[in-house]
Amino acid sequence: MEVYRNNLDYRISESLKFVEGERILDVGCNDGAISRILGERGHKVIGIDTLQTMIDIAKEFNEIDNVRFEQRNFLKEPFPDESFDCIIFLETIEHVLE
Repeated sequence: MEVYRNNLDYRISESLKFVEGERILDVGCNDGAISRILGERGHKVIGIDTLQTMIDIAKEFNEIDNVRFEQRNFLKEPFPDESFDCIIFLETIEHVLE
């Protein structure tokens, strides 16, 4: 498990190097940890997840002014065009059924 965790941390840190712009959408935000990291770096972040349970956890553990969380299915409830400078899907594609 430790090898997987270290690999996950590495993949996330490497992926975040590609984030550009101010307004970021974190699709499949889970517990909000990645959204928080981006918020701490000065980005304005919206973290979304289809599971309200995860959104509740994200809100509880990641109180930061420039980050907000909401339950939303990105595929069924898209945001208007030009809403974000960057959209991230980290560790999510394997969960998409549709």
